[in-house]
Amino acid sequence: MFTLYNSLPLPLFLLVSIGSGLCLIYYYSRNFLKHTALSAIGMIILGTVGLLIGLLKIITEFQLSIAENRVKGAIVFLLPIAVLFIIIGSLIYNKGNRKRLKMLIYCSIIIFVFFIYILLLLIFY
Repeated sequence: MFTLYNSLPLPLFLLVSIGSGLCLIYYYSRNFLKHTALSAIGMIILGTVGLLIGLLKIITEFQLSIAENRVKGAIVFLLPIAVLFIIIGSLIYNKGNRKRLKMLIYCSIIIFVFFIYILLLLIFY
């Protein structure tokens, strides 16, 4: 897949992916009302994707090819939803500030271009 995905040893990769996923899920489920609902839901879904990436690494390491396609499909399905929720939640939060809104639109375009690139790498690799 990616260089980081192949170069890190299994325990370190699992610590980073599952640890960051659990931290995101814990923080945004505890502080749900401090953020807009869509951005908090998007971050919780992003934490779930982190957990699924750790699970995918375990599946590929132990060569369990039956479940590999299901986990890849779930990642490819959940990742765009999470990114879209985060961007829409940020747009709702900054709707009164023109300068931040303009910067957010530029950044969201860059994120979507990068996101499509990553998806193409996942699909065609």
